[in-house]
Amino acid sequence: MNAPHPPYNEAHNKGQFQDLQMAKQAAQPTQEEMNRLFWHSRRGMLELDVLLVPFSKEVYPSLSEEDKTCYNDLLACEDADLFVWFMNKEEPEEKRFATMVAKIIERSRSLSPVH
Repeated sequence: MNAPHPPYNEAHNKGQFQDLQMAKQAAQPTQEEMNRLFWHSRRGMLELDVLLVPFSKEVYPSLSEEDKTCYNDLLACEDADLFVWFMNKEEPEEKRFATMVAKIIERSRSLSPVH
C-alpha cells in the first residue's frame, strides 16, 4: 500500500522559494566586491588588463563560489607569473590556477577580433 502524501503546506513551500531566492541573491557579488575586483584586475600591464578586466566584469558574477575564490587567489599572484601563464610560456604549478587561466584564455578567444 502506498504511503499517504504529506499535507500540502503552502507556507512551507513559499519559505523554500524565498530561501532559494535569497541563496541566488547571496551568490551575486555586491557592487563593492565588483569594484574591488575591477581594481585588482587592473594590473598596469596591457596584456593582462585586456584579459582580466573584461573577465571580471562579464564572467566573474556567474562563476561558482569555488571559482570566485580561485580567481581572487589568482589575482594575488605576481604580474610576471600571470604574464607567462597567459602567454602559454609556462603553466601554473597549482592545477586550480591552470584551470582558471584556461577559462580566461578561452573566454578571450571566443570573442570576435576587434578591427
